[in-house]
Amino acid sequence: MRDKERLFSVRLHENFDIVKLDQACQDLATNKSRLTQEGLEIVMNLSPSLWERLKSISKSRNYPVWALVQTMIADYLARYDAEAEVYGIPKGFFMLQLDCQGKPADGSRIYDVVKLNHRRDMELEKRAELEDKSRSGYPLSEDERTFIRQQRAPTFAFWDPEDKKQVEEELERQRLNDETLRRDIDSERSK
Repeated sequence: MRDKERLFSVRLHENFDIVKLDQACQDLATNKSRLTQEGLEIVMNLSPSLWERLKSISKSRNYPVWALVQTMIADYLARYDAEAEVYGIPKGFFMLQLDCQGKPADGSRIYDVVKLNHRRDMELEKRAELEDKSRSGYPLSEDERTFIRQQRAPTFAFWDPEDKKQVEEELERQRLNDETLRRDIDSERSK
């Protein structure tokens, strides 16, 4: 391909802050071309459903997409660092970054599995809170009692039984990886 065919120009809207772009390039030790390429690669490779979700949240909260993404990444990285400090190793960080063929996993798939993990954690937390409330002598509402009963008999809601199998296999692989990594770290510490 000729160089001319690989050129790409962008028309900036009139309010675009070119000085801020120059400063960002300087701060990130890159140039405008590379910064543009990296930005395009990020957006082009997001799953369409996640991109639409980001735009929808951005619009509903009147919050720029870049600020939303930055906040989410900061929250995730802070959680990673906190887990490393508390447990000595982060639990499940980037758990499903690769699919079975070693390629980056689809964002929608990652979302579904990570949401399932967060939901389980939150359900366990809520159950513990409700059990504490009950032990403290406070009455539980019918909804709260139903919630506890449902937690004692966990159910999975998957559209496709193959999804359940794949998620369970991945969670088991992750658990085994975490155990192996913890043993390796404990072994290193004991030396």
